[in-house]
Amino acid sequence: MIEESPILVPPAISPITEVRSLDYSGYMTDMHEKRLRLPVGSFVGSRFRFSRIDVVVISFILFLFVIQRVAFEILGTDPTGSLVLDAIKLLANSLAFGCCVAASFRGRGATRIFWLLFAAVSILELIGDAGK
Repeated sequence: MIEESPILVPPAISPITEVRSLDYSGYMTDMHEKRLRLPVGSFVGSRFRFSRIDVVVISFILFLFVIQRVAFEILGTDPTGSLVLDAIKLLANSLAFGCCVAASFRGRGATRIFWLLFAAVSILELIGDAGK
């Protein structure tokens, strides 16, 4: 039901001569009776979920951190330790480049350009690290 009630406003203030009001008395009045049905094992805040590839990438990143720390503690700063740490750094830069390219495929517009530029920076860092 639309109930019309004209409100007169002087024409110098506003060009609108009348305002119509809508009746929302029945809107969502029975909402307390409706229940949100969720699958078993989920809760209301679980909108963000990791895919299988996300779990693999995050696990690989954590694995690289642990291996780098262990290699530094065991091998120290001698030439062998430096070589292992540089190899781990090359793996990390390659992973960063791959993630940037994957993000640029998902993005559109300015976000795609951002991730492509970030991938270019990762490649330049990779080339710099490999040239040592």
